[in-house]
Amino acid sequence: VPGGLHLVHIDVLVVRIRNLGFNCIRLPFSVEYVLTDPPINNSAVSANPQFTNITWRTMFQATVHAIAQAGLMMILDRHMLWAGNNPSKLSMASGLWYANDISASDNVEALELLAEMTANESLVVG
Repeated sequence: VPGGLHLVHIDVLVVRIRNLGFNCIRLPFSVEYVLTDPPINNSAVSANPQFTNITWRTMFQATVHAIAQAGLMMILDRHMLWAGNNPSKLSMASGLWYANDISASDNVEALELLAEMTANESLVVG
């Protein structure tokens, strides 16, 4: 879940980012969550009741849409293989395209899913 959604509504957040002069957001994701589509932890989105009791992909699509509605471009960032991990706490394998339980083909599948999910959002630029 993008940071801060427990503190401020997504629409307020993206307008604030735009008003600060930014025109593009890097939106990180994990291969694990793209592929497994787990339910969202409601406490992570407490300022956004529209995101309660939904899955990760639904929340991600709504986040992408809110960013686009604010006129901001976005770069989708395959940031990590597993959700919530920190490369300083794990082996260097977490920065690669594959690991023991996530293959290179899993990465391709995740990218294909994201491409399908965001195909109608013209401000997804990368």
